Amino acid sequence: SGEQRRYLIMFTSPAELRGITGFFGNYADVTIEDGRIDVTEFGRRSELSRFVRRNGASCSGCPPEFIDHYGPYSLAVGPDLEWLGFGWENSTMPAHFPYTAEAASIVYPQSGKSPIDGVIAIDPYVVQALMAYTGPVDVPEFGVTVRPDDAAQFILEDQYLLAQAADDETRLDNENRIDALDTLGQQVIEAVLSGALPVPSELARDLGPLVAEKRLLAWTTDAAEQDLFDRIGMLGALPEIGDDGGFGFTAVNGGNSKIDVFLERDVDVRIEPDGDGQRLLVADVTLTNTSPAGGLPRFVIGNTRGLPEGTSRLLVTMYGPPDLRSYLIDGQPTEYEVNAEAGWTAYRRTVDIGPGGSVTFRLEFGIGPSLDDTETPVLWEQPLADRSQ
Repeated sequence: SGEQRRYLIMFTSPAELRGITGFFGNYADVTIEDGRIDVTEFGRRSELSRFVRRNGASCSGCPPEFIDHYGPYSLAVGPDLEWLGFGWENSTMPAHFPYTAEAASIVYPQSGKSPIDGVIAIDPYVVQALMAYTGPVDVPEFGVTVRPDDAAQFILEDQYLLAQAADDETRLDNENRIDALDTLGQQVIEAVLSGALPVPSELARDLGPLVAEKRLLAWTTDAAEQDLFDRIGMLGALPEIGDDGGFGFTAVNGGNSKIDVFLERDVDVRIEPDGDGQRLLVADVTLTNTSPAGGLPRFVIGNTRGLPEGTSRLLVTMYGPPDLRSYLIDGQPTEYEVNAEAGWTAYRRTVDIGPGGSVTFRLEFGIGPSLDDTETPVLWEQPLADRSQ
């Protein structure tokens, strides 16, 4: 048709957790016209933030729940939704990716850029999978070659060790480090768009598991395309809660560090009888921080909260039905905030987990009698870093 379409690609990382996608660090601006795909621009998220700080932006038109739930985190403040500093670094906090993408489509043109037709989010494991087609990438900033099998490890951990000052572990060559990420991301995307991809069946086979893990997400302004992405699992929308309830949670980094590569979780969700034909949905969650107490750059295991090194501060949001009967942390009742997001009720609480420590949550929800012979609560998981790879 000759119509030009433009997409924002958000490079995200679970080393610093946000909702479904992880921390937004770099971006690519891609256009498609007459069958030709071009990288219009490659840049840093901080550039978008600086433009907004200087010129202002409005989140008017952003999803109301996005504003209500995440507005206080430097995303939109005040009844008129005007704030001179839309925090792009926190724009990926929602568990429901369409909220992130819709807000990005509204604010991106106010960040010195052209209007976009869609948003794509990819994490380090997707970059690694794409490098299987593009081959190794030289990163002169560090004098290394990143190979396909090492790409996720490089993005999640190695870049920080390489950037650490030899004479002072408290300092990090951050400018050089970000340049290195620019080099890697730009070369991979340009190679992919210049024809490095295999036939669609092979691509689906290789990327399908990453889509299932919610590491590759896509949203567009076109409703029919959104429906397609939803059907193939790429939309990143929170699923609908069924008659057997549902459970999921997100952990968001609250210490401004990259410590979340050390976060591990154990989740058990089950249905128990509650008398008179009623039932309880019970969720037990243990979060373990395997971080060391020292020996790594403060940028990785430090924090801006005055906590001991190796301590993880997390804003934990539990998603479930509205009838919450009990919320315990390490066996003790606790206070929490309540919000709504995409048909779920969100229960939010901040916790600190020391190096080698863990925190255990137990939530019990009333879900009423069974409507059929099966008990299958809807389960939703946030993608985490996988240090076993």
